[in-house]
Amino acid sequence: MPDSQKTCFVISPIGDLGSDTRLGADDVFELLIQPALEMYGFHVVRADMLVGAGEINSEIISLVQNAELCIIDLTGHNANVFYECGRRHEAAKPFIQLIKAGEKLPFDVAGIRTIQYDISSPRSTRRGVEDIRMAVEQFEASGYPTTTSGVSTTTLAQALERMERKLDSLVAARPSSGAALPSLPTVATGLDDIFASPQEKFLTALASGNQAGAFAALRRLVDLSGNPSMAITCASMLAAAGHEESAAMVRDLLNSNAGNIDAGSFRSAIGALGNFYRMTNRVLEGVEELKRYILPLLSDETVGDDDKAFQANQLGMLFYSAERYEESQRYTLMAIEKNPGEIAYKYNLSMVYESRGLLDMAESIVDEYMAQEVEKDADHLGQAIDVYLKCERFDDVRALYSQMALQDPGKASIKLVLSDDLRKAISRPE
Repeated sequence: MPDSQKTCFVISPIGDLGSDTRLGADDVFELLIQPALEMYGFHVVRADMLVGAGEINSEIISLVQNAELCIIDLTGHNANVFYECGRRHEAAKPFIQLIKAGEKLPFDVAGIRTIQYDISSPRSTRRGVEDIRMAVEQFEASGYPTTTSGVSTTTLAQALERMERKLDSLVAARPSSGAALPSLPTVATGLDDIFASPQEKFLTALASGNQAGAFAALRRLVDLSGNPSMAITCASMLAAAGHEESAAMVRDLLNSNAGNIDAGSFRSAIGALGNFYRMTNRVLEGVEELKRYILPLLSDETVGDDDKAFQANQLGMLFYSAERYEESQRYTLMAIEKNPGEIAYKYNLSMVYESRGLLDMAESIVDEYMAQEVEKDADHLGQAIDVYLKCERFDDVRALYSQMALQDPGKASIKLVLSDDLRKAISRPE
């Protein structure tokens, strides 16, 4: 295979030789995927074609994360497929999702465009091939962007919505210029692109995963806006995705606009830098960097407790990533003291206690946050399951896993695949 040839890794249920699952997977591979991709020069590979591939190994994970394209067949709601699908989403690189017509999409990926295929007749099979080619054409036009954001498509969409609301409020707070911030844009072309505002270009590029285009628009926005809070909100989005130049811009904006950045934008900046240093495996550097901004705030009587809690938690998370658990515990406890109702801080503390081997304390804090009358997300439930497993509270484990499976079936499937202890606990007689 030439070094320049693109690779498409097919994430698919496979099954044993001769099984209905294998026959179905082979039909999809041979009748849909290979014909759709043959004109684009792809080397198309599936896990069973790899030497010694009987489980999710390092070669498979490398392909999931690094192949130019992944095609993901969600048919049958296979646990391994969900795990690899989640890893691909996390890599934020091009993928195409498929599912057999008539099957229901799982909740956690229902918002992502998915091609429904039907290979029961030559005509419907041909339509499926054309649908895949239409999706590939978009990636061909964009050059298969290879930047890694480290966030899922759903997370990015949610972050974009939050950022749009933030930008709306920032624009509303400025003296009126007669121009309104657009809603989440579609890709602009021709004259529309030439005359689009920097905000619109930034959001368009970010939504399509084009970090280089987003950063170019960001630089223009910073030059033209005269609004450091708006600039830092946008720069923080790219910095949180691991973009080096944007992280440097966030630092420059913080240093050159002290006192002129609103509290919400400052939070965005600190949170983005924390995520940047974790993503780039530079957590010790990040600790020293963020301490410069955060420690003065923690002793400032004019700063509210909620802001102090947020900032202390950011330091706690970085120390946790650096495996400096005692320091992480100190700042996470400070966050809880300032804002005792925030479940995320208690969740973080339970992980610190668990990592330090303080299982009784981890169990106690999990009990505390699970008793709160607030919504628990899949991460909160997953941490509670981990702690209760170690405490042999198997009834609680089964109950929480059932709740997690209803709320986020993808994460629940991945957790089940990765944990022998969880599978044993669920299969235990009640």
